[in-house]
Amino acid sequence: MHLLKVLVRKIRTASTLPLKRRWNIARAWWTLMLVQFSLNVLPYRYWLKRLNTAINTDHGGSSTVAAQQECKQIAQNIAIAARNHFLNVNCLGRSLALHALCRRAGFRTQIAIGIRKNRGDIQGHAWLEADGVVLNDTVEGISAFTKLYRLPSFQPTFVT
Repeated sequence: MHLLKVLVRKIRTASTLPLKRRWNIARAWWTLMLVQFSLNVLPYRYWLKRLNTAINTDHGGSSTVAAQQECKQIAQNIAIAARNHFLNVNCLGRSLALHALCRRAGFRTQIAIGIRKNRGDIQGHAWLEADGVVLNDTVEGISAFTKLYRLPSFQPTFVT
């Protein structure tokens, strides 16, 4: 019963949004599903090659203040879609989906990946930037991470 109430509330909230915004959120939802499914299914080498390309190249396209604002709007759509997704979408999946949608719209973006050490564990985080401006996170949120400018080229080994 609680699930039904939540679903009805979400449908009512969505119906108040303009049609174009609903369409953009739906497109973000589908993009997240495709990206996260691909991350879970495709081999590491496939994603390593794609991530190195996304990190280390300048793809052209516009990167004005207006373009950054448009990308931030797309990032908000991705965040809404991720909160309402049945998949557990991680930061890498959100960043790749945002990168794909921004690139499709003709904007120049770059995926950033950072690491940090926390109580002996190494943690990773991904976000998207346009000319150094963080699009889908905050500067405070990424400040603890050391940005990688090149991904390692080795295949990780897992000990069982």
